[in-house]
Amino acid sequence: TRVEVDVYWPSGRRPYRSQLQVVDCALRAMKSERSALLESPTGTGKTLAALQAALAWQRTAKSERPTRIVWVARTHDQLSHAVQEYRKSCAERPLMSLRLSRERFCLHPNIATAPNKAEACEEATKIPKNFKNGRFDSRNSGCAHLDKAEAIGYPQSKKWRPHFRLGGKMETYSIEEAVAEGQGMTVCPFHMAQDQIQEGAALVFITYQQLVEPITRRAGGLEQVIEDAVVVVDEAHNLPQVS
Repeated sequence: TRVEVDVYWPSGRRPYRSQLQVVDCALRAMKSERSALLESPTGTGKTLAALQAALAWQRTAKSERPTRIVWVARTHDQLSHAVQEYRKSCAERPLMSLRLSRERFCLHPNIATAPNKAEACEEATKIPKNFKNGRFDSRNSGCAHLDKAEAIGYPQSKKWRPHFRLGGKMETYSIEEAVAEGQGMTVCPFHMAQDQIQEGAALVFITYQQLVEPITRRAGGLEQVIEDAVVVVDEAHNLPQVS
């Protein structure tokens, strides 16, 4: 590339010329701190090229803390595709956070039938479930999954940190895997992904709505996440439909 940065590429997979162009243009945009509109035909590996370029820049950027990459996709399926490509083809493993809505991650047994799952989930975790000696027990949130996570220090305690880092079971994870772990351990996958931001997650996957909707962005604490970050918007021609 015209930017002197080593870009790792999966062994045995020779990059297409279009992928090299995506990598080169993305690196030049990141170096100059400018936006880039990159287009390539379907099936030419845009996701892999953009991921590898962003990870290469993150690795070599000189700063006090790692440059954060925020990957933005329109649908949960598209986010899942990006996570799968990252797992399969990228050797680097910064701490990741898959930030999905409560609709996809909330495991509270009474939320599944609620007309507004996001609102019901938020309210459930505000209501203490025990009332003792004339006052609520503040140790209980009203959600067994959140209470258990906080009781065992999941995911932020020293015990659980290796679980989400290189070599750990959840160094990369899909929507289904986060939910399965939440169900198996009785912990909250929504707050796990949120807590990973506080732990310094350097690769964050979010949806269009979380990026462009101000209320959603502020409620999720994403204002600070995207500040000074490398933001990659997949299929960006769809943005006008949601903005």
